[in-house]
Amino acid sequence: MNAVNYDKITVSELVQELNDEVINTDFFAQRNNEQWSVLQKSLLIHSIMADYPIPPLYVFKKHMEEEKCMLYDGLQRVTAILDFKQDKLKLSKDTPPIDYQFIIKKQTIKGIMDIANKTYSEIENLEHGERFLQSCFLNKKMSIANTVCVDDAVRAEIFKRLNSGTQISATQKRMSSLSKDTNRIIGNIAKLDVFTKYIDMNRTQKRSDEPKRIIIIISMLKSNDAPADFTKKSLDKFASTLKSKTEVLNNMYDDIKKLGENFPDGTHKIKGFKPLHLVPFVLNMDTAKEYSVSISEYAQWIVDLYAESDKLTDEFKNTKNSTSKNDIIKKVDFIRAGIIKYSEEKIS
Repeated sequence: MNAVNYDKITVSELVQELNDEVINTDFFAQRNNEQWSVLQKSLLIHSIMADYPIPPLYVFKKHMEEEKCMLYDGLQRVTAILDFKQDKLKLSKDTPPIDYQFIIKKQTIKGIMDIANKTYSEIENLEHGERFLQSCFLNKKMSIANTVCVDDAVRAEIFKRLNSGTQISATQKRMSSLSKDTNRIIGNIAKLDVFTKYIDMNRTQKRSDEPKRIIIIISMLKSNDAPADFTKKSLDKFASTLKSKTEVLNNMYDDIKKLGENFPDGTHKIKGFKPLHLVPFVLNMDTAKEYSVSISEYAQWIVDLYAESDKLTDEFKNTKNSTSKNDIIKKVDFIRAGIIKYSEEKIS
């Protein structure tokens, strides 16, 4: 690996290179882009407009002369910038005002502008008709650190070290130690509709990449060498074997994709459908097939379970003891019994 090369790039150039996919943000060990709150994103935008120092972005290249590169640190900043530029981000009500100063027709104009609760399109100095703050935003120069590195293990190690002072979850640390292909498959599963549209996930679970932990747990239960519990140590140990379980992961992708595609039209986030609940539902897809319950009937049955929550036991609803294999197996057995009962009622 060669020494790091530091360049400067304006926000405008950064947005263009991201849109043109010159900069790829799909680094396999990277966390998802939902780590920051609206206020955190807003403070970054404020820092850019106020010309405060901004930490550098880090990218990998195979060769220093190569145009395209892979972003491996800075995804939260890049996401905030893109969201704001595309009017997808309205700045927090707690965003500080901007002290501005610019020259127009040899006259110095000073003032304070409130940018709270505003989008990019709404940020302009209305009194003088100049989009001064937009210009400050687009012309802000950021540092970008170019590193030549082709070894995935080294890339992952650099990512971990850069984030050693950042609070990242056990799952995120675990994922950074896996191979590129394993990360890709697990990442693709975590992006399926079941996780993004239907599961009732809170912000903390999204930020910690809880879907990926659930995927590893399902893989453990589908494998013959599943440990006695699902503690951090057990998950870490099992995750190191995932490279040899590509078939298990690919089959899981197909199963979860099929399940998500068969939820009834108009279904949105299902209240009470916790990430851990997906484990027994996925593991019982073969049970549904065995008892002649179609995939669309199975998906409808799941929706109906949560619509009439009294059908769910308190033991099933409780997801606090998510490291207990015995607790999860009980959930699997509960859903299996429910499917069998549903099948018998359907026949009668």
